[in-house]
Amino acid sequence: MFGSRGQWGTSVWFAALVSFLAILVLQAARRADIALFFLGSHATLLIARAIWLGDPLAIPLHQLQSGSLLIFAFFMISDPRTSPDSRLGRLLFALAVALFAHWLAFHMQMRPALYWALIALSPAILILDKFIPAERFTWTARALQGASR
Repeated sequence: MFGSRGQWGTSVWFAALVSFLAILVLQAARRADIALFFLGSHATLLIARAIWLGDPLAIPLHQLQSGSLLIFAFFMISDPRTSPDSRLGRLLFALAVALFAHWLAFHMQMRPALYWALIALSPAILILDKFIPAERFTWTARALQGASR
């Protein structure tokens, strides 16, 4: 179901495991939006490319059935400490990573395009956070003022 048999296997258990772990992480971090923004942008670009080239839709659907794509979307791009603070910033960042990865993969013929796009565009997070400010993510809730311990 996900990628080649030798790399990820074809069992449903792997998809269930990745989905379960992703739900746990994204629920706690409140970052499901960036994963969905990225997956939607990436899927749209792959499907648009297939339509443009006249390829059957089975090709982009197969490209989307990758275990490494799920891990990238749910655990790498959605990391709350290295993603923009604002929802609009996360949307723009996810779209930029998908566009740059698409260009690297199909025009530059670079195989690990997603990872290189994320690495190359990570400094843009500082710019997005400066121009679209929002509350910084913390794993722990802030203590109320005047609360005793």
